[in-house]
Formats: sequence, C-alpha cells, structure tokens
Amino acid sequence: MPVDFRCPHCGQMVSAPDEAAGTLGTCAFCGGPVRAPGAIWAGAPGVPFRNSTAATGVLNVGDVLSEAWKLTVANWQPLVLAALIMCITLYGPMFAAMPFLIFNTAQMHGGPPPHSFIAVFFVIYLAMFAAIPMQYGIMVMGSDLLATGTTSVGRIFSAYRRWGRLMGGVLLGSLVIVPPYAAFLAALFHMLTHPGASSAAIVILVSAVALPIMAYAGISLCLIPMEVLDKGSYPVDALRSSWNAVRGQRLMLFAAMLLLGLIGGAGTYLCYVGMLFTLPFSLLGQVIIYRNLRGLTREGEDLYAR
Repeated sequence: MPVDFRCPHCGQMVSAPDEAAGTLGTCAFCGGPVRAPGAIWAGAPGVPFRNSTAATGVLNVGDVLSEAWKLTVANWQPLVLAALIMCITLYGPMFAAMPFLIFNTAQMHGGPPPHSFIAVFFVIYLAMFAAIPMQYGIMVMGSDLLATGTTSVGRIFSAYRRWGRLMGGVLLGSLVIVPPYAAFLAALFHMLTHPGASSAAIVILVSAVALPIMAYAGISLCLIPMEVLDKGSYPVDALRSSWNAVRGQRLMLFAAMLLLGLIGGAGTYLCYVGMLFTLPFSLLGQVIIYRNLRGLTREGEDLYAR
C-alpha cells in the first residue's frame, strides 16, 4: 500500500510504494532528497516519489469560510492595505481620466473619437492589465499566513516574478471555457435580433448544454493560479494538476467558489470600500481550498493566537 508523507523541503504531499519504506528518493515537486518513512528497505536509492493529491478528505464549505474569516480578521491590516494598493493601481487611472473621457464624449457629436481619446483608453486598460498580478499577490500573502503565520504588504508584488506563467495559465484556462460561452452569446444574440419562440428554444437548449460545461471546466481549472504561484508550474502542467486535484470534490468546490465569489463581489455595492475587506477574504478562501486539496494544512496549530 503506498505511503503518503510530506516533503520536508517544500511541504508538498508525496507518495512512495510500501516496498520503498526507508529509502532515499526525490520529491516529485521540488526534486529535493526525501526519505520514505518506515523500515529500511535494501532498494535502489534516488527513486523519485510521485506526487500525492490525496489530501484531507471531503472539502467542507463551512470550514473554508470560517477559516478564511478568522484569517482575514486576524490579519486585516496588511490585507486591507494590499487590497487598497491593488484597487488604486487597478481603478486609479480610470477615475483620474474620467473627466477627460466625459468631456471628449460630449464633444464627439456622433463622430469618430479623437486619437487622444483612444490613447487614454489604451493607457487605462494597460494599467489595469498590469495590476492583475497584484490580485494573485494577495493569494501569496494568504499562503504565507497559512504556512508561517506571518506576511508583509510587499508580498503583493511577488506574483510579478511569475507573471508570464500566470497569464499563460489564465489564458489557457479561458480557452477551455470560451467555446461554450461563445455559443451561449451567439444564441442570445440570435434571439435578440430574431425574436420568436424558436429563438427562445435555441437559447434554452444551448444554455442547458453550455452553462454546465462552463461551470464544470471553471471549477476544474480554478486552482491554476495557485499551482503556478506555489510550484512554479508551467501553464499546461498547472492545468493538468488542477484538473486532477479536484476529482471527487467538484460539487463542494463549486459551492465554495460560488459563495466566495458572491462575498468578494458584495464589497462593490459599498462604493468599492467594502471590497478592501471582502476581496482578501475571497482570495484567502481560494488559497485555503488549494492547501486543503493539496494536504498543506497545518494540523494542531492555532493560526490566530498571535
């Protein structure tokens, strides 16, 4: 029977066959030397032990939300400050350019927009795109808190070191979801331009097929960012690892991600101020889910007695 144990170097769960008990091998994640627990077996040393995704059993939505809440409340100062930095970088250029955009829109009179108008829009979207890794930087902060009990606001910028792999992973995951989403939009557009019973029936039929596919794929690939951040995985490896890690957990994972998304977005209804708290809460919940599925929880340790 395989033996699951934790790598002392990277903390990931690895698995070795029972006949390899006591032998020296290499971690499938970090490549570091690890010795399988158990009696010494006279086998060949250096055998790579495979990664184990058998972690902590069934995902509990209540536990995820409870732990995310406690962790966010106990560390609200650096988390809120990090969220404020991200929001200023993400939305600051848009609000700063708003008077210019409104003025130029009023001056167009139905004509084509001036080059300056287009240039400002380009700068706004470029700034927003550049700020995306900060969102994942908050996830790095959450991973720090769960692993060591401490973090710093500066960690919000740490995701930029893997910006290319992050964007590649997100883009690759999006390509899986885009086809059913495009089919749904096409059916909806057809109904709007050709109203009638047949068009409505097409929308219902396409929705019944496309929406479950989108939900299934989205949940299966939701761990891609953490796979990149935690292990430095390349996009294809992150996609494959995320898909395998959520096996048997998709229903509970869907419920957890839905609640986290609703809570994270609820902050926007308070003039975006509430998002400074709800956004870190939502992102920390995703980190907790990842660590739970990967068996990286810290058993017997009180994270909040600090």
